[in-house]
Amino acid sequence: MNLKPRTLATGMLSYLPGARKVYHRHFFHPGETSAITSYGIWLKHLSLATSHGMREIPRTVVELGPGRSIGVGLAAMICGADRYYGLDAVPALERNDTLSFFDALVALFRNRATPLNAQGYITYGGGAFPHDVLPSGLLDDLLSADRLRRLREEVERFAAGAGRALHYAAPWDERDLEFAGQADFLVSHAVLQHVSSVDAIFESVARMLRPGGSSSHQVSFDSHGITPAWNGHWGCPSWQWTLALGRKDFLVNRIPHSRLLAAIKRSGLELSADLVERDTSGIGRESLGDDWSWLQDDDLVVRDAFIVARKPAGREASR
Repeated sequence: MNLKPRTLATGMLSYLPGARKVYHRHFFHPGETSAITSYGIWLKHLSLATSHGMREIPRTVVELGPGRSIGVGLAAMICGADRYYGLDAVPALERNDTLSFFDALVALFRNRATPLNAQGYITYGGGAFPHDVLPSGLLDDLLSADRLRRLREEVERFAAGAGRALHYAAPWDERDLEFAGQADFLVSHAVLQHVSSVDAIFESVARMLRPGGSSSHQVSFDSHGITPAWNGHWGCPSWQWTLALGRKDFLVNRIPHSRLLAAIKRSGLELSADLVERDTSGIGRESLGDDWSWLQDDDLVVRDAFIVARKPAGREASR
């Protein structure tokens, strides 16, 4: 069996009456993060998108799957964004922490702190603060006392449930969004491996972005510990995988790298960057399940990817 016995057991237990309520109360902690982590995530996406074609600090920023905090959105606002929209599939936000997150983020930017994950997968800025993207003259203006006071007042309104520039929707429906075709930058971090349809997501991404707008996505293609081998989920029969997932809110969709790139292409977005991390320690082609024999050889070794995609501007789109 490719599955870890404990994972299979917890998946099966999730079908019992009342199990879902217990899971939400004690084990459901989506998007748990800290100010330093949010700071690093934002700077990573901002830096890599800028180095792959995004020309200006984005004004309207959308995040898919912010989870318990909008720390990434707060970092975006500190860096010059005018509007932020956090979109979750399942309500998870804890607004009470928003103000403390903001204050901690301001301190990190004032100190030009080294991002926590700059030395991790897909480095940027030489592992330090990206001064080329946020030079001192620009950042000093962004951190002026008057601007931070106004921004902090907006954060206070959001924490009280009445934000004007900060928005959160869960579950979100694209038909309810007021910014269709206006987003400058859309970010997802460790989210796309959990969606039910990457095609539907990228169709929405393409509609949300303005012409010339960019999206940035960090994606992991591994089994999230459900199987002993990082890519062992492609060796599991469908019935086994269904039992392991059970009735949990966040599935692991088993989408490989090539299928994700195909979804981006079908949406009409243009690929600006595809930075991958390869791992040859997993299962080989001989261990694939019948449903996964179509996987490309590279899919079996691409464990993570950082992808930047751009919506063509008007003239480009009409060619």
